[in-house]
Amino acid sequence: MATPNFNLNYTVISTCDSDNWDGGIGAVEPDIKKQGTNSLAVAVRDDGSGGISGTWDMSATDTHLRLWVQYTFPATLDLKANGGIQLWVSDGTNTNYYYVGGSDTHNGSWELMQCDLASPDVDGSATLSAITSAGWEIVNATAARNVVNMFWDYFVFGTGYEIYGGTSGDKITWADLATADRTNGYGMVQEVNGVYFINGELKLGDSISTNDCYFDGDSELAVFYSANESTTLYKIEGTGNSTGTTDISIQGTVIKSAANRFVFDMNGANLTTFIFDASKLDNAGLCYFKASQTITNSVFTNCLQIDPSTSTFQKNTISNYIGTEGGALLWADSSNTKDLIILNCDNGIEFTTTSTPKTFDNIIFDDEVGNFDVNDTSGSAVTVNLTNGSNANSYNTGGSVVTFASSVLLSMTVTDESGTEISGALAYIDDNNSTPFIMNTTTDALGVASATWTGGAVTGATWRIRKYGFKPYKATSNISTINKDIPVTLIADPQQT
Repeated sequence: MATPNFNLNYTVISTCDSDNWDGGIGAVEPDIKKQGTNSLAVAVRDDGSGGISGTWDMSATDTHLRLWVQYTFPATLDLKANGGIQLWVSDGTNTNYYYVGGSDTHNGSWELMQCDLASPDVDGSATLSAITSAGWEIVNATAARNVVNMFWDYFVFGTGYEIYGGTSGDKITWADLATADRTNGYGMVQEVNGVYFINGELKLGDSISTNDCYFDGDSELAVFYSANESTTLYKIEGTGNSTGTTDISIQGTVIKSAANRFVFDMNGANLTTFIFDASKLDNAGLCYFKASQTITNSVFTNCLQIDPSTSTFQKNTISNYIGTEGGALLWADSSNTKDLIILNCDNGIEFTTTSTPKTFDNIIFDDEVGNFDVNDTSGSAVTVNLTNGSNANSYNTGGSVVTFASSVLLSMTVTDESGTEISGALAYIDDNNSTPFIMNTTTDALGVASATWTGGAVTGATWRIRKYGFKPYKATSNISTINKDIPVTLIADPQQT
């Protein structure tokens, strides 16, 4: 079991381990807490509030305020929309209020209350770069019993964190991450009944120093959930540094969002190794990969555009894309992208480069009415060779023209009567002389002659092999839209010595 280390992208306002809040509000509570040695607690009968003074710059992009709250009489709270539980910040003159919970959302257990500081519910025009106090407020719709009922702990502001650590033999897992997160009260990755809930921007790798990061995110379910954060914090990113090793493996795992789309970015320059196999991304935003990575046997459903670069992107299924990027998959002119199924995508594959022809190798589309297999936004017409059963046949007429040419591999494997390969045999395929030769070559050291054909189906094609010392071979065999190999056995000719 590996112990993760953290680069925290936020600032601690109060650990709530001591009673240092303004006016001495709150008694220390050693037993009911989220982290450290204590929480703070107070009785709130009608309405109540607490605050702590200091000097903080909270103006950075995507900065969020976070506080663990447990209000044990949730039924007495006003609704969230009416500000039942609020966080606030003040510059000494103006105060912003943020509605983070209420009787319709809070169940009385510990909950991480958070807000996007750039989006107050009551905008008092507080200057976020010069905050002098921050805190919480409870608004009850009905009076609560006059006992200690409000507990709070670990008050911070920021975005998320980076993780690093582990070794090649003992990698950090989701369970390790959730355990360390719970101990420290961060609230970024929480495990509930075997599901890992992500709240904020999660970075894998140490971008600050030179430490290694080994992460094994296999065979789990991870879910982004809505907790008042801005959409830009829905993100998993592989980072790392130029000195250490950053090794990430995600296999047999589902990562999805129950709220906003999340960016899945594994294109970091310092990401050493990334494997994504037999896994699923559901409701993701943009997905980025890079060369030398392996993305195989996986499913991408209801995601925005996938950029595989020149990674090994094979045996994957892409479905239910409706986006504005131009296509479910950004084509990288790489032979490493093949063996794909693309279903129910309004635009399947986007071309942004003008190189032609492009080759689809076993890329299957569902031919859904109203959808386009290809969208060429490069500005130039391209030809697509269709090989190994690829069936693309439509393109978005809002872009440039795409011509689809079925491309098949035709070959003959030539041996003598003893089974020994024959090299140097002349190999021909023609269409009764009505077209140029479909094949005109010689067999290699393994006795194989091959050629790629993009001319479509041919009925009655003639296949011929000639080699001095053997009787000529001639056969008629049709050419379709799938690869074809004909075994040929040449018979020795005693008249040719």
